[in-house]
Amino acid sequence: MHKDNVAFRADAQKCLDSFYKQFPHADRERRAATCLRFLASSDALIPGKPEEWAGGVAYMLDSAPLQPEDESAMVDGHFAKAFGVTVYKVKKYAEKARLELDVLPVPTREGIEYAKRLAERGVGSKNRVR
Repeated sequence: MHKDNVAFRADAQKCLDSFYKQFPHADRERRAATCLRFLASSDALIPGKPEEWAGGVAYMLDSAPLQPEDESAMVDGHFAKAFGVTVYKVKKYAEKARLELDVLPVPTREGIEYAKRLAERGVGSKNRVR
């Protein structure tokens, strides 16, 4: 772990703690802390501000509903305001976190329906969503 990543992780965790006090979600809070731990374990210095990464991690987790009936997804602007960064930065760092953590983006409802239609016609991989 890069020596400066220890301070980065502590600062980003403070941002997340503040966010999850405002918008409680115990499971996502636990997952966010795990994501930060993995990000900070890098041997390279993490570029960017802790609040940008914290906002990105929270956005990444919120844009991936934990259950199909989970309706707690927030408006993008809430993340930007809560972390004191722009919506652009939140989305940018959510994508960076996805890439760093090797997390697949959540498929959209339209994408899932399209994959189902393809599977019904026998097109594509047999491992697609059915």
